[in-house]
Amino acid sequence: KQIPIAATDEGVVKRAEWTLKLEPDGAILVSGVLAIEHKSPLGFVFDTPGGMKLLSCEVGGNAITPVDLGNGSLKVTLPPLAGSSSLSCSFTGRINALDPVEGTAKLSLPKVPLFIHSLLWRLDLPADYQAETHGNLKRLQGTANEPSSRITLQKNLCRDERPEVHVFYQRANLNR
Repeated sequence: KQIPIAATDEGVVKRAEWTLKLEPDGAILVSGVLAIEHKSPLGFVFDTPGGMKLLSCEVGGNAITPVDLGNGSLKVTLPPLAGSSSLSCSFTGRINALDPVEGTAKLSLPKVPLFIHSLLWRLDLPADYQAETHGNLKRLQGTANEPSSRITLQKNLCRDERPEVHVFYQRANLNR
């Protein structure tokens, strides 16, 4: 009689660090670095957030071309290194232009099917804006030397979830 075995994950994301820069006209640049631990060569699949286009992709500092699986899903093959790979990628996109006084925007990052230990997301709004957020990430307290237009978000211990926030922004110092 054959004994059933339980499969373990082929890899985990130890750390994912993302930045999203948003311009007043709605232009967006998203850049991320993921530290991925894996036991053997790994076909790593991730998706692009709606309306975003891949700008660049690197594994271990070398430019690569992901396979387009359709519906915004991309696949890169991580080499059989000493158990760890660094994946860097960036995307561009556009949302509606920011309102000169206040408004809302929905922003998201790529969805990754692997387990993620720690995800950090720095969101940089235009210099004279500040915002509150609501979504599936925790907002961290900003440091004294960070601009008030920067929002730092964190999510730990997640799998197959799209990091997503609604940003309620307003322009600071309207009386200037």
